[in-house]
Amino acid sequence: MTYLILDSIQNTRTVQPSHYARWHKNAPEAYKRKLVETIRLGTGFPAVSNDAKYIEAMMNRGYSKEDASDYCIIGCAEPGPPGLRGGRTGAAWYSLAKCMEMALYNGMDPNTGIVLHPNSNGKDLSAFTSYEELWDAFLEQAKYYLHLIIILDNAIDKAYEEYLDEPFSAILACPTTTLVRGKTLKKGGAKYDLTGNQTIGLAVVANSLYAIKTLVFDRKQLTGEQMMHALKTDFKDKTTNPTGPMIQQMCLSVPKYGNDIDEVDFIARDALQMVCEEFPKYKNTRFGRGPIGGVFQASTTTVSSNTPFGFYVGATPDGRNATTPLSDGQSPFRGTDTLGPTAAVSSVSKLNLKLLSEGSLYNLKLSPADLKD
Repeated sequence: MTYLILDSIQNTRTVQPSHYARWHKNAPEAYKRKLVETIRLGTGFPAVSNDAKYIEAMMNRGYSKEDASDYCIIGCAEPGPPGLRGGRTGAAWYSLAKCMEMALYNGMDPNTGIVLHPNSNGKDLSAFTSYEELWDAFLEQAKYYLHLIIILDNAIDKAYEEYLDEPFSAILACPTTTLVRGKTLKKGGAKYDLTGNQTIGLAVVANSLYAIKTLVFDRKQLTGEQMMHALKTDFKDKTTNPTGPMIQQMCLSVPKYGNDIDEVDFIARDALQMVCEEFPKYKNTRFGRGPIGGVFQASTTTVSSNTPFGFYVGATPDGRNATTPLSDGQSPFRGTDTLGPTAAVSSVSKLNLKLLSEGSLYNLKLSPADLKD
Protein backbone atom coordinates (compact mmCIF):
# COMPACT_ATOMS: atom_id res chain seq x y z
CA MET A 1 0.00 0.00 0.00
CA THR A 2 2.83 2.42 0.86
CA TYR A 3 4.42 1.97 -2.56
CA LEU A 4 1.06 2.38 -4.31
CA ILE A 5 0.51 5.68 -2.51
CA LEU A 6 3.98 6.89 -3.46
CA ASP A 7 3.27 5.91 -7.07
CA SER A 8 0.02 7.88 -7.01
CA ILE A 9 1.83 10.95 -5.66
CA GLN A 10 4.36 10.67 -8.48
CA ASN A 11 1.66 10.24 -11.11
CA THR A 12 -0.65 13.04 -9.98
CA ARG A 13 1.87 15.48 -8.46
CA THR A 14 -0.86 16.46 -6.03
CA VAL A 15 -0.07 18.65 -3.02
CA GLN A 16 -3.42 18.28 -1.26
CA PRO A 17 -4.03 16.53 0.99
CA SER A 18 -0.59 16.68 2.58
CA HIS A 19 1.47 13.50 2.45
CA TYR A 20 3.82 12.35 5.18
CA ALA A 21 6.29 9.47 5.26
CA ARG A 22 7.69 8.07 8.48
CA TRP A 23 11.43 7.40 8.59
CA HIS A 24 13.55 5.23 10.83
CA LYS A 25 17.00 3.70 10.47
CA ASN A 26 15.66 0.18 9.89
CA ALA A 27 13.28 1.13 7.09
CA PRO A 28 13.78 -0.88 3.87
CA GLU A 29 16.29 0.57 1.44
CA ALA A 30 13.75 0.28 -1.39
CA TYR A 31 11.33 2.43 0.63
CA LYS A 32 13.97 5.12 1.24
CA ARG A 33 14.87 5.23 -2.45
CA LYS A 34 11.20 5.49 -3.40
CA LEU A 35 10.83 8.45 -1.06
CA VAL A 36 13.78 10.25 -2.61
CA GLU A 37 12.46 9.57 -6.12
CA THR A 38 9.12 11.09 -5.13
CA ILE A 39 10.54 14.09 -3.30
CA ARG A 40 12.85 15.07 -6.14
CA LEU A 41 9.84 15.65 -8.42
CA GLY A 42 9.60 19.03 -6.71
CA THR A 43 6.17 19.05 -5.05
CA GLY A 44 7.69 19.13 -1.57
CA PHE A 45 5.99 15.84 -0.70
CA PRO A 46 6.02 13.52 0.96
CA ALA A 47 7.29 15.34 4.01
CA VAL A 48 9.41 13.08 6.20
CA SER A 49 8.99 12.56 9.95
CA ASN A 50 11.77 11.15 12.11
CA ASP A 51 10.37 8.29 14.19
CA ALA A 52 13.22 8.36 16.70
CA LYS A 53 12.63 12.01 17.60
CA TYR A 54 8.84 12.08 17.38
CA ILE A 55 8.27 8.97 19.48
CA GLU A 56 10.71 10.13 22.15
CA ALA A 57 9.12 13.58 22.24
CA MET A 58 5.62 12.13 22.61
CA MET A 59 6.67 9.73 25.36
CA ASN A 60 8.24 12.66 27.20
CA ARG A 61 4.79 14.25 27.19
CA GLY A 62 3.00 11.21 28.65
CA TYR A 63 2.14 9.01 25.67
CA SER A 64 2.65 5.28 26.11
CA LYS A 65 5.28 3.74 23.85
CA GLU A 66 2.60 1.74 22.05
CA ASP A 67 0.46 4.79 21.32
CA ALA A 68 3.40 7.02 20.43
CA SER A 69 4.71 4.40 18.01
CA ASP A 70 1.35 4.46 16.21
CA TYR A 71 1.45 8.22 15.57
CA CYS A 72 0.32 9.92 12.42
CA ILE A 73 0.63 13.57 11.41
CA ILE A 74 -2.22 15.96 12.18
CA GLY A 75 -2.31 19.10 10.07
CA CYS A 76 1.20 20.29 9.22
CA ALA A 77 3.69 18.37 11.36
CA GLU A 78 1.88 17.72 14.64
CA PRO A 79 2.00 14.08 15.83
CA GLY A 80 -0.80 12.13 17.49
CA PRO A 81 -2.14 8.57 17.60
CA PRO A 82 -5.34 8.30 15.52
CA GLY A 83 -8.53 8.18 17.54
CA LEU A 84 -6.85 9.05 20.82
CA ARG A 85 -5.82 12.71 20.81
CA GLY A 86 -7.90 15.77 21.60
CA GLY A 87 -6.90 19.36 22.23
CA ARG A 88 -5.92 21.92 19.63
CA THR A 89 -2.82 21.42 17.55
CA GLY A 90 -2.61 25.01 16.32
CA ALA A 91 -4.03 27.07 19.14
CA ALA A 92 -1.91 30.18 18.58
CA TRP A 93 0.99 31.61 16.64
CA TYR A 94 3.82 32.70 18.93
CA SER A 95 6.14 35.28 17.35
CA LEU A 96 9.43 34.81 19.15
CA ALA A 97 10.96 37.45 16.88
CA LYS A 98 8.44 40.03 18.07
CA CYS A 99 9.25 39.17 21.69
CA MET A 100 12.91 39.83 20.94
CA GLU A 101 12.03 43.15 19.33
CA MET A 102 10.09 44.16 22.43
CA ALA A 103 13.18 43.40 24.53
CA LEU A 104 15.33 45.63 22.32
CA TYR A 105 12.86 48.51 22.72
CA ASN A 106 12.30 48.12 26.49
CA GLY A 107 8.78 46.80 26.02
CA MET A 108 7.71 49.35 23.42
CA ASP A 109 6.17 48.28 20.15
CA PRO A 110 8.01 50.36 17.52
CA ASN A 111 5.05 50.04 15.15
CA THR A 112 2.72 51.92 17.49
CA GLY A 113 4.98 53.58 20.06
CA ILE A 114 2.95 51.96 22.84
CA VAL A 115 4.85 50.59 25.84
CA LEU A 116 3.26 47.27 26.79
CA HIS A 117 5.62 45.53 29.23
CA PRO A 118 8.90 47.31 30.08
CA ASN A 119 12.03 45.30 30.81
CA SER A 120 12.64 44.81 34.52
CA ASN A 121 15.96 46.65 34.28
CA GLY A 122 14.31 49.56 32.45
CA LYS A 123 16.87 49.42 29.63
CA ASP A 124 16.68 49.19 25.87
CA LEU A 125 19.39 48.13 23.42
CA SER A 126 21.15 51.48 23.63
CA ALA A 127 21.65 51.02 27.39
CA PHE A 128 22.47 47.32 27.75
CA THR A 129 26.01 46.87 29.10
CA SER A 130 26.40 43.15 28.41
CA TYR A 131 25.02 40.34 26.31
CA GLU A 132 23.71 38.75 29.50
CA GLU A 133 21.47 41.77 30.10
CA LEU A 134 20.13 41.46 26.57
CA TRP A 135 19.50 37.72 26.94
CA ASP A 136 17.70 38.18 30.25
CA ALA A 137 15.48 40.89 28.76
CA PHE A 138 14.64 38.62 25.83
CA LEU A 139 13.70 35.75 28.16
CA GLU A 140 11.53 38.07 30.24
CA GLN A 141 9.60 39.38 27.25
CA ALA A 142 9.25 35.91 25.70
CA LYS A 143 7.85 34.42 28.91
CA TYR A 144 5.51 37.37 29.47
CA TYR A 145 3.87 37.09 26.05
CA LEU A 146 3.81 33.31 26.24
CA HIS A 147 1.74 33.63 29.42
CA LEU A 148 -0.67 35.99 27.64
CA ILE A 149 -1.14 33.33 24.96
CA ILE A 150 -2.08 30.82 27.65
CA ILE A 151 -4.71 33.16 29.08
CA LEU A 152 -6.24 33.83 25.66
CA ASP A 153 -6.14 30.17 24.57
CA ASN A 154 -7.91 29.01 27.71
CA ALA A 155 -10.54 31.74 27.39
CA ILE A 156 -11.25 30.58 23.85
CA ASP A 157 -11.40 26.94 24.94
CA LYS A 158 -13.93 27.77 27.66
CA ALA A 159 -16.07 29.51 25.05
CA TYR A 160 -15.74 26.54 22.68
CA GLU A 161 -16.78 24.18 25.45
CA GLU A 162 -19.87 26.21 26.24
CA TYR A 163 -21.01 27.23 22.78
CA LEU A 164 -19.44 24.71 20.34
CA ASP A 165 -19.36 21.36 22.08
CA GLU A 166 -19.66 19.18 18.92
CA PRO A 167 -20.63 15.78 20.37
CA PHE A 168 -20.98 14.04 17.01
CA SER A 169 -17.54 15.00 15.69
CA ALA A 170 -16.06 14.12 19.09
CA ILE A 171 -17.30 10.54 18.73
CA LEU A 172 -15.76 10.32 15.26
CA ALA A 173 -12.43 11.74 16.44
CA CYS A 174 -11.98 9.70 19.64
CA PRO A 175 -14.74 7.06 19.67
CA THR A 176 -13.59 4.87 22.55
CA THR A 177 -12.78 7.32 25.32
CA THR A 178 -15.56 9.80 24.56
CA LEU A 179 -18.23 7.08 24.79
CA VAL A 180 -16.75 5.48 27.91
CA ARG A 181 -16.50 8.81 29.72
CA GLY A 182 -19.63 10.33 28.28
CA LYS A 183 -17.67 13.48 27.48
CA THR A 184 -16.96 15.44 24.34
CA LEU A 185 -13.39 16.38 23.48
CA LYS A 186 -13.88 19.88 24.79
CA LYS A 187 -14.87 18.50 28.19
CA GLY A 188 -11.99 16.01 28.43
CA GLY A 189 -13.18 13.03 26.42
CA ALA A 190 -9.90 12.17 24.68
CA LYS A 191 -7.26 9.77 25.99
CA TYR A 192 -4.59 12.42 25.38
CA ASP A 193 -5.22 16.15 25.35
CA LEU A 194 -2.55 18.75 24.62
CA THR A 195 -2.73 22.32 23.34
CA GLY A 196 -0.14 23.23 20.75
CA ASN A 197 1.41 26.57 19.87
CA GLN A 198 3.57 27.42 16.86
CA THR A 199 6.83 29.32 17.41
CA ILE A 200 7.76 31.79 14.65
CA GLY A 201 11.09 33.37 13.79
CA LEU A 202 13.63 31.20 15.59
CA ALA A 203 16.47 31.87 13.13
CA VAL A 204 15.79 35.62 13.17
CA VAL A 205 16.12 35.58 16.96
CA ALA A 206 19.33 33.54 16.99
CA ASN A 207 20.97 35.54 14.21
CA SER A 208 19.93 38.88 15.71
CA LEU A 209 21.10 38.13 19.23
CA TYR A 210 24.39 36.82 17.89
CA ALA A 211 24.84 39.92 15.72
CA ILE A 212 24.41 42.17 18.75
CA LYS A 213 26.74 40.01 20.81
CA THR A 214 29.37 40.11 18.08
CA LEU A 215 29.17 43.70 16.85
CA VAL A 216 28.26 45.53 20.05
CA PHE A 217 29.68 43.55 22.96
CA ASP A 218 32.53 41.41 21.58
CA ARG A 219 34.11 43.37 18.72
CA LYS A 220 32.71 46.74 19.84
CA GLN A 221 32.38 47.83 16.21
CA LEU A 222 29.06 49.47 17.02
CA THR A 223 27.44 50.95 20.08
CA GLY A 224 24.01 49.82 21.16
CA GLU A 225 22.77 53.29 20.30
CA GLN A 226 24.09 53.04 16.74
CA MET A 227 22.47 49.65 16.26
CA MET A 228 19.22 50.96 17.72
CA HIS A 229 19.14 53.93 15.34
CA ALA A 230 19.83 51.68 12.37
CA LEU A 231 16.90 49.46 13.33
CA LYS A 232 14.56 52.42 13.84
CA THR A 233 15.43 53.78 10.39
CA ASP A 234 15.37 50.37 8.68
CA PHE A 235 19.08 50.68 7.80
CA LYS A 236 18.27 53.56 5.42
CA ASP A 237 19.84 56.58 7.15
CA LYS A 238 22.90 57.58 5.09
CA THR A 239 23.84 60.57 7.27
CA THR A 240 25.33 58.57 10.14
CA ASN A 241 28.84 57.16 10.50
CA PRO A 242 28.73 54.32 9.74
CA THR A 243 25.68 54.71 7.53
CA GLY A 244 22.58 52.59 7.85
CA PRO A 245 23.41 50.52 4.73
CA MET A 246 26.93 49.96 6.07
CA ILE A 247 25.54 48.76 9.40
CA GLN A 248 23.17 46.44 7.56
CA GLN A 249 26.10 44.89 5.70
CA MET A 250 27.94 44.46 8.99
CA CYS A 251 24.89 42.67 10.40
CA LEU A 252 24.57 40.46 7.34
CA SER A 253 28.25 39.50 7.50
CA VAL A 254 28.01 38.06 11.02
CA PRO A 255 27.84 34.21 11.00
CA LYS A 256 24.32 32.83 10.83
CA TYR A 257 22.38 29.84 12.14
CA GLY A 258 22.42 27.05 9.57
CA ASN A 259 26.16 26.87 8.90
CA ASP A 260 27.22 24.48 11.67
CA ILE A 261 28.67 27.26 13.84
CA ASP A 262 28.15 26.40 17.49
CA GLU A 263 28.07 29.95 18.86
CA VAL A 264 24.97 30.99 16.92
CA ASP A 265 23.42 27.52 16.72
CA PHE A 266 23.46 27.25 20.51
CA ILE A 267 21.55 30.53 20.82
CA ALA A 268 18.82 28.99 18.66
CA ARG A 269 18.96 25.84 20.78
CA ASP A 270 18.67 27.73 24.07
CA ALA A 271 15.89 30.03 22.86
CA LEU A 272 13.80 27.13 21.59
CA GLN A 273 14.47 25.06 24.70
CA MET A 274 13.14 27.90 26.85
CA VAL A 275 9.92 27.92 24.83
CA CYS A 276 9.58 24.13 24.97
CA GLU A 277 10.08 24.07 28.73
CA GLU A 278 7.86 27.07 29.46
CA PHE A 279 4.68 26.03 27.65
CA PRO A 280 4.09 22.75 29.59
CA LYS A 281 4.17 24.66 32.87
CA TYR A 282 0.64 25.80 32.04
CA LYS A 283 -2.54 23.72 32.12
CA ASN A 284 -5.32 23.78 29.56
CA THR A 285 -9.03 23.64 30.39
CA ARG A 286 -9.17 19.82 30.22
CA PHE A 287 -6.43 19.25 32.79
CA GLY A 288 -7.58 16.88 35.54
CA ARG A 289 -10.80 16.02 33.72
CA GLY A 290 -9.72 12.65 32.32
CA PRO A 291 -7.11 12.97 29.59
CA ILE A 292 -3.41 12.33 29.92
CA GLY A 293 -1.55 15.58 29.42
CA GLY A 294 -3.82 18.56 29.82
CA VAL A 295 -0.97 21.01 29.27
CA PHE A 296 0.41 23.25 26.56
CA GLN A 297 3.30 22.24 24.31
CA ALA A 298 5.49 23.87 21.69
CA SER A 299 6.15 23.27 18.03
CA THR A 300 7.95 24.95 15.14
CA THR A 301 5.20 24.27 12.58
CA THR A 302 4.81 27.82 11.34
CA VAL A 303 3.35 26.81 7.93
CA SER A 304 3.40 30.17 6.08
CA SER A 305 2.68 32.39 9.10
CA ASN A 306 6.24 33.72 9.06
CA THR A 307 5.26 35.91 6.11
CA PRO A 308 2.28 37.85 7.56
CA PHE A 309 3.82 37.97 11.03
CA GLY A 310 6.94 39.53 9.56
CA PHE A 311 4.83 42.51 8.55
CA TYR A 312 4.52 43.46 12.24
CA VAL A 313 8.23 43.19 13.07
CA GLY A 314 10.58 46.05 12.28
CA ALA A 315 14.16 45.79 11.09
CA THR A 316 16.15 43.24 13.07
CA PRO A 317 19.87 43.06 13.95
CA ASP A 318 20.45 40.12 11.62
CA GLY A 319 20.16 42.58 8.71
CA ARG A 320 16.55 41.79 7.87
CA ASN A 321 14.47 44.77 6.70
CA ALA A 322 11.26 45.85 8.39
CA THR A 323 7.97 44.12 7.46
CA THR A 324 9.70 41.37 5.46
CA PRO A 325 9.02 37.68 6.20
CA LEU A 326 10.52 36.04 9.27
CA SER A 327 12.26 32.66 9.19
CA ASP A 328 10.02 29.60 8.92
CA GLY A 329 9.94 26.69 11.33
CA GLN A 330 13.35 25.73 12.66
CA SER A 331 14.88 26.35 9.24
CA PRO A 332 17.78 28.75 8.68
CA PHE A 333 16.82 32.19 7.42
CA ARG A 334 16.49 32.19 3.64
CA GLY A 335 19.78 32.62 1.82
CA THR A 336 21.95 32.52 4.94
CA ASP A 337 22.79 28.80 5.05
CA THR A 338 25.71 29.23 2.68
CA LEU A 339 27.79 26.13 3.47
CA GLY A 340 25.44 23.56 1.98
CA PRO A 341 22.74 21.20 3.23
CA THR A 342 25.02 19.11 5.43
CA ALA A 343 26.02 22.14 7.51
CA ALA A 344 22.40 23.31 7.68
CA VAL A 345 21.17 19.91 8.86
CA SER A 346 23.98 19.83 11.43
CA SER A 347 22.79 23.16 12.84
CA VAL A 348 19.19 21.99 13.08
CA SER A 349 20.28 18.75 14.75
CA LYS A 350 21.72 20.76 17.65
CA LEU A 351 18.21 21.79 18.69
CA ASN A 352 16.70 19.77 21.53
CA LEU A 353 14.19 18.11 19.23
CA LYS A 354 12.95 15.64 21.86
CA LEU A 355 11.16 18.59 23.50
CA LEU A 356 9.12 19.43 20.38
CA SER A 357 6.22 17.14 21.19
CA GLU A 358 3.79 19.29 19.20
CA GLY A 359 5.76 19.08 15.98
CA SER A 360 9.08 19.84 14.37
CA LEU A 361 9.25 21.61 11.01
CA TYR A 362 12.42 21.98 8.97
CA ASN A 363 12.09 22.96 5.33
CA LEU A 364 15.19 21.97 3.37
CA LYS A 365 15.08 23.25 -0.20
CA LEU A 366 17.17 21.51 -2.86
CA SER A 367 17.28 21.65 -6.63
CA PRO A 368 15.84 18.47 -8.21
CA ALA A 369 19.15 18.16 -10.05
CA ASP A 370 20.91 17.70 -6.70
CA LEU A 371 18.99 14.46 -6.16
CA LYS A 372 19.70 12.87 -9.52
CA ASP A 373 21.67 9.65 -9.72
